[in-house]
Amino acid sequence: MHLTYTGGGKYANAAKSYREGGKVMKTYIHLGKVMDKEKGIFDHKDLGLVRFDLDKGEFVKADIADAPRPLTEEKLILDFGDAYFLDWYVRRKGFMDCIEGLDMPELDTLRSLIVYYIVSGEAVGHALDWYTGSYSSILYPKANMDGRRISEYFEALGDESNYRAFFSRYIPLVTEGSDRVNVIIDSTGLPNDVHMPISALSNHNGDINNEVRLIIVMDRDREMPVFARYVPGNIVDSTTLIRTMRELEQQGVKCDYALMDAGYPTETNIRDLFESKISFMSRLESGSVLYKGLRKEVLPGIMVRENFTMFGERRLDVKRVECDLATGCPGYAYCILDVDRKNMEDARLAKKAVKNGLTDGEIFDSMSDTGFFVVISDMKLENPEVLPDYYIRQNVEQFMDIGKGSASLLPLRVHSEDTFRGHLLVSFIAAAVVQSLQNELVEIGKVKKQGPEKRIGNKSPNLVSALMDLRNQKCKVYDEVVLPKEPQAKANALYSLFKLEVPYAIPKM
Repeated sequence: MHLTYTGGGKYANAAKSYREGGKVMKTYIHLGKVMDKEKGIFDHKDLGLVRFDLDKGEFVKADIADAPRPLTEEKLILDFGDAYFLDWYVRRKGFMDCIEGLDMPELDTLRSLIVYYIVSGEAVGHALDWYTGSYSSILYPKANMDGRRISEYFEALGDESNYRAFFSRYIPLVTEGSDRVNVIIDSTGLPNDVHMPISALSNHNGDINNEVRLIIVMDRDREMPVFARYVPGNIVDSTTLIRTMRELEQQGVKCDYALMDAGYPTETNIRDLFESKISFMSRLESGSVLYKGLRKEVLPGIMVRENFTMFGERRLDVKRVECDLATGCPGYAYCILDVDRKNMEDARLAKKAVKNGLTDGEIFDSMSDTGFFVVISDMKLENPEVLPDYYIRQNVEQFMDIGKGSASLLPLRVHSEDTFRGHLLVSFIAAAVVQSLQNELVEIGKVKKQGPEKRIGNKSPNLVSALMDLRNQKCKVYDEVVLPKEPQAKANALYSLFKLEVPYAIPKM
C-alpha cells in the first residue's frame, strides 16, 4: 500500500494495487484531512485523529499530543481582565496545583478550558474563536482549542487515573488537610438524549427525563464541593449512599456527619450510618410508613405554644418525637409545620380547586398536610436549631446551579461516556473555582468597606457581572510584551477587593 494525496495535498488516501484479468486495479481507503504529513497524522471524519499502518492496512489512534495546533491570526488587542484575574485566582487558591499530577500531554489546554467554561457557557466548538481573542492565548500558548481536538482531549482526560490523581490533591486542599469531614450529599439530573450506557430514563419526584444522575458531596462547614460521581439516570438515590461513602473513604475522607435529601434515608442506609458512627439529618419522604404515622399522630395538635418557633420572619411549629428511625436505630423525628408555606399552598390549591369544581370536602382534604414535613436525625436538637441545620443543605443545590449555569455543565454535548467524564471533570473544577470566588465575595460583603471598594457597595458583587466588567479591560500585544489597558471603575474596584495590582507591562512567555 502507498499514500496518495488530493485537493492540493490537503487530503490523503491509502491506495492498494492488485491484478485482475491482467489489469492493474486499485482500491482506496480515505484517511481524511492531512494534519501533519511528515508524522503521518490525519483527521478522519468518524475516527478523529489517526495514523495509518500501511503494512497492516489498519487505522491507529494518534496521540493527542501529536495534534497540530490550528493556525490562527494573532490579534493585536485581546480581552484581558477576566482571563488575567481567573488565572491569578486559581493559582493563588491552589487549584492549578491540583491538575499538575494528571497524565495529560498538554495541560495548557486544560487550563484554558477551565477559564473558558467559567466565562463563556458556549459549546466547545466556539472555544477557538474565544481563545484567539482572549489573553488566555498568551497565558496558555500551547493550548489546542480546536473543537474536534477538545473532544479527543476529553476522552483522554476522563480516564479513571486522572480522576484519582486530581481528587488526591484537590480533597486535602478544600478540606484543609482534615480527614474528618461533615458532608452534604445530594444528586441532580443531567438530561441527555444522546444514547450512552449511562443515560437512562429517570422519574425523579415526578420529573421524567433521559439523563445521567450526578452525585455531589460538599463540605458543610467550608461550603466547598469535595467529590463528585455519577450513575445512570434510572438508579435511585437511596442505593448510592453507601457506595458514595465507601468511595470517599478510599479518597481519604471519613465522614462524621451527613446531611441528605429525602431520597436517602432507607432502612439499610440508616443502619449503615449507625454502624459507621456517622451522625445524620435528612428530610423524610412523605410516602414512608414513619411519615404517615407521625402526620396522623402529631399534625392535628402541633399548633400549640410549646411548639411555636420563629425562623427569621416565618412562623414554625416544631415537635420533637423520639422514635426508631430503623430497626434498632433510635433517634428523633422533628415534625414541622411551616405556617407561611401552608398559607401559600392553601391559596394556590383553593384557586385550582374552584377552577376544577371540587367540593368543600375535597378541598379540605387536599389541604390536610400542606406546609407539613418531617426531618429525622440521630441527634437531639432544640426546636430553633432544626431548620438552620437542615437548610444548610441548600448549599449543595446552589453549587449544582453554579455547575449548570456558570461552569458549562449543561447542556451535555457529548456522545460517549469517556468524553462525558472529561467534560464533567472540567465542569467540576470550573464550578469549584466559581464557588470559592462566591464564598470570598460573600465574606467581603459582610464587612463594611473603606476606600475604593465602596464603588461596588457593601454587598457581594454579582460574579457574572464582575467577570463581564473584567473582560471589558483589553490589552495590546507587542512582540515581547503585553500592555494592559486602564481598568474601568468596576473592574478596578474588584481588583482592589482582592488586593491585586495589574502591572503596566507583562513580558510575553
